Amino acid sequence: MRIGFNGRPFCQDQIRGLGRHTLELIKHIHKQHPDVEFFIYSYQKISPYYAQELPYAKIRDKSLSPKIFWDLFRLGRDVKNDQLDLFHSTNNLGVPFFPLSRIPIFTTIHDHFTHNARVKLGMGLRGIWGYLNYQIELFLLKRSKHFFSVSEDAKKKIHQHMGLSLDSITVAYNGANLKPLKKTHDDEMFFLYVGGLEERKNIITMLRAFLEFSAESSSEAKLKIVGSLNSATSEVRELLKNHSSVFYSTGFVTDRELTELYENAEALIFPSLEEGFGLPLVEGMGLGCPIICSDIEVFKEIADGVALFFPAKDSQALKAQLMKLHLDKDLREDLIRKGYKRAEKFTWDAMAHKVFNTYLDFLKR
Repeated sequence: MRIGFNGRPFCQDQIRGLGRHTLELIKHIHKQHPDVEFFIYSYQKISPYYAQELPYAKIRDKSLSPKIFWDLFRLGRDVKNDQLDLFHSTNNLGVPFFPLSRIPIFTTIHDHFTHNARVKLGMGLRGIWGYLNYQIELFLLKRSKHFFSVSEDAKKKIHQHMGLSLDSITVAYNGANLKPLKKTHDDEMFFLYVGGLEERKNIITMLRAFLEFSAESSSEAKLKIVGSLNSATSEVRELLKNHSSVFYSTGFVTDRELTELYENAEALIFPSLEEGFGLPLVEGMGLGCPIICSDIEVFKEIADGVALFFPAKDSQALKAQLMKLHLDKDLREDLIRKGYKRAEKFTWDAMAHKVFNTYLDFLKR
């Protein structure tokens, strides 16, 4: 079998969600089916990191701008020449248009946020242009033979917002690839947040709650924030700046450094208002890090019975859960034990197996 992938998630130097998902999907299909040939297509150069991780893949990356020329002309020609059996886009709405080839397209839609962002742009010139682009993207998306989502909650919302039938979407959960180290121990007490700082991440609620927890508990614990500050609001930046003795931003870290943070943290705090999956929950559970997270539906699906939940915008409720975990060591150990067991449900092997078998099912029809 010859499978092509949209390489756009591989054009960043840092490993982010879509890049991690696509990389692990290809690596684990290759492990399970070493006879499969992989082709990666992009209108930008692929990051050397991903090229090194996938030495068996044939990379067709171009420096071609604007993207529409790649969509309409170059990609179709390359795909036809490579005689693919199928093409998979794991990039939400990033489904290319290649009229010269009729190979089946499979698409992974991780969440409905892109839909919401596009339809809320307003009626100005930028909004109208963005909406028209979105309608084209949606048209191309719906040419797909089948879709994947990363959670049952994401599947339901994609159906509601994008008009795709539930029968056309298969859920294939993400996994986690961080391996325990257990070689170091950090004597510093700290809690952990991993992810972006955009508004839907609800960072402001977490910072306010942690400041009150820090004051009331007389604890010297810090909150370590892993991720880029680029998308932080001015209010979040101000709090981080004014309380640098409590909050510490690590920026991006290596997988090894992230593993050490999970293993030594008092708990992972994950306060999001919206998520398609929530990979840090699974990473934390698999590395013995207790979870305190907002009570959105997808988190209850992923961390059912193994996390402390709080209403997403209620900083007082989050503070109470922080205090509860801080004072009750037996509770913390119980969450760790249950988390290890729950994490076994989410593996990249299982995800790749489900995706590949879905390919086969639809190609036989």
